[in-house]
Amino acid sequence: MFWRGRPFLRILLFFASGILVARYWFADKQLPVIELILLLAFLILVSAIIAKHIKSFKYSWISGLFLNIILFIAGLTLTVQQIRQSRVKLDENPQAVWEGKLLTEPIQRAKTVKFILKITKRASRDNVLPRSVKVLVYLKTSTLPVGLHLGSSLLFRGRMSPVEVPKNPGEFDYRRFLQDRGIRYMVFIDNKSWKPLPTQSGFLLPAVFSRWRNKLLQSLRSQGLSQNEYAVAASILLGYDQLIAPDLHQDFTAAGAVHILVVSGMHVGIIFLIFSFLFSFLLRFKNGDYLRNVLLILVIWSYALLTGLSPSVSRAATMISLFILADIFRRGYDNFNILAASAFLLLLLNPLLLFDVGFQLSYAAVAGILMFYFPIYRSVYIRNKILQTMWAALVVSFSAELGVFAIAAHYFHQFPLYFLLTNLAVFALSYLIIFSGLAFLSFSWIPFVSHLLAVVLAKMVSTLIVIVRFVASIPFSAVYDLYFPWFKVMLIFILLIWVYYLFIHKNLHMLIPALATLVLLFGIQTFRQLQLQRQEKFIIYSLRHHTAIDLISGKKHILLVDSLAMAGLSELDYSLKNSRIAMGLLENSHPLSQNFRADFVYYRKGFGQIGTLRFYVLPPGQLRYPRLHKKIRVDYLICRAQGKTKLAEVAKAIKFRQIILDASLPYWAVKSLEKQAKLLDISYMNLRKTGAFTFNIRKK
Repeated sequence: MFWRGRPFLRILLFFASGILVARYWFADKQLPVIELILLLAFLILVSAIIAKHIKSFKYSWISGLFLNIILFIAGLTLTVQQIRQSRVKLDENPQAVWEGKLLTEPIQRAKTVKFILKITKRASRDNVLPRSVKVLVYLKTSTLPVGLHLGSSLLFRGRMSPVEVPKNPGEFDYRRFLQDRGIRYMVFIDNKSWKPLPTQSGFLLPAVFSRWRNKLLQSLRSQGLSQNEYAVAASILLGYDQLIAPDLHQDFTAAGAVHILVVSGMHVGIIFLIFSFLFSFLLRFKNGDYLRNVLLILVIWSYALLTGLSPSVSRAATMISLFILADIFRRGYDNFNILAASAFLLLLLNPLLLFDVGFQLSYAAVAGILMFYFPIYRSVYIRNKILQTMWAALVVSFSAELGVFAIAAHYFHQFPLYFLLTNLAVFALSYLIIFSGLAFLSFSWIPFVSHLLAVVLAKMVSTLIVIVRFVASIPFSAVYDLYFPWFKVMLIFILLIWVYYLFIHKNLHMLIPALATLVLLFGIQTFRQLQLQRQEKFIIYSLRHHTAIDLISGKKHILLVDSLAMAGLSELDYSLKNSRIAMGLLENSHPLSQNFRADFVYYRKGFGQIGTLRFYVLPPGQLRYPRLHKKIRVDYLICRAQGKTKLAEVAKAIKFRQIILDASLPYWAVKSLEKQAKLLDISYMNLRKTGAFTFNIRKK
């Protein structure tokens, strides 16, 4: 049995199930936490009584059942409690004065400084909150204020705005993303509406390591590295990935090497190997192995704190620490059980960590390595040491990719085809970069030595960038626009489990389940393609600064956009890309100012028709409309004009069923049009409030 000898796998399964149920079914409901805690205590008591009085193996399953229920309810209760803690209602008065403390290092952006703040009280009323609340802060300044860092306290005035729900189909749910981190409000602070407060004395370990990291970053910045070299080196060594240019990040993604830019298990593993070698002299002394293991744990967690304690680093540090502790206590261990134990410990501290992308990817990668590395590696015997090392690096990369492929496709919609080629070079270079980087950070206080090490570091980082950009430039370096909903991701993981047992454990009984899963995957994909061929939609997206109208027939579509959007279509990807991929559409845009005709759509001077649906887009600045012998009939009148539109004049020439107020309209224009529509008794829809408008057209 796969469960035998791996108790934490079962513990993790039922605990995580409780977290999932709490997050997706009870996140917006007021669950009785006290009652849940009492139920949990009652079940623990009953389980203890059963375990004490039932000795027969025949009825041992009863104790197991109660234990699984306890774990499920524990995960449910902890998650509900954490969600409820962030539900404090804050005053949305823009003149309210608040007091808070920085929970993260401030991040410099183009026109703002971004950080997370823990609000402790409303200072204007001396109103202490029942519990601290986290808010996302954007400080309107182009330069980072001196003295503003993790642990700083400040007093400010600003309006607490609830994070909005996504307005477009398939759009990234930023509200859910922040809620999983305990954040429900965001605030924009003018540079003159805040002042620092004296920081309370006290030893805050993350703040101490954060200050050390900032000093090391300054030392690295002073060595004359280019912008890209500094950005990549800071990201690899210290987890500071805020400076990487979007085009460079896309090159790393397309080449399959983006994982090196995020401090993760690979980095922690390299740190472990380096210091394990450096501390090996301790093995000569009595009880030196105990001292060595303790020092290794301290080094690993110090590095984790130095890089910001991200979920991937925490996972790797926890897992390696468990391995070291097992060695200290001379206990045998199972890799899968240790992996599950580290996940359970982290989720026990923060259940919502389960929904962190880095957490999911890091555990999936390690699980893939544990399942497939040794069987694949041992299938080929190589005598040459260099070739053997290269083969090991390739197998590690391939095994990790098997684990993360489905999750990465779900979130990023692409898959790098040359990841094996990239990771062969990346693995060696990353080891050298981290080793030389640690040497530089250790000797940064010695000018000549630090400069020499910085030159070596810069050369290796620049070599890495050249290799990554070369691989990314190769034709067909990646497959884009992949559509992997969660049920498809789960089927891929189930298939990998069947394959693991079929080929690794030679269990032929897994052949039928594997084939059945494959047939199900192909069936779902075929059904989806048939559905996409039959789709016919008219969509007006809700965008604050642009107008975008999608005309869709099957897998063909034309996206009508304003001239400003045509100049920078990449800006629309955040809101529109996911829905375009879900509907199986290619990028195809057309300016609203030009006429066109296709086999499924007609558009001329603002008038358009797709299938049986007709619409008219009001041109900017037009106040008078010609009185025709017969009114033009349309289904929807789309208001996007910035001028003072008079609906009564429009109604003399055009007959319409409903007005659509585009989200790009300014607030005053929306109010004016709403007032006119009410006076004329005309139905209207405000896309600023309702979000995107989608109409499924019926085919004749």
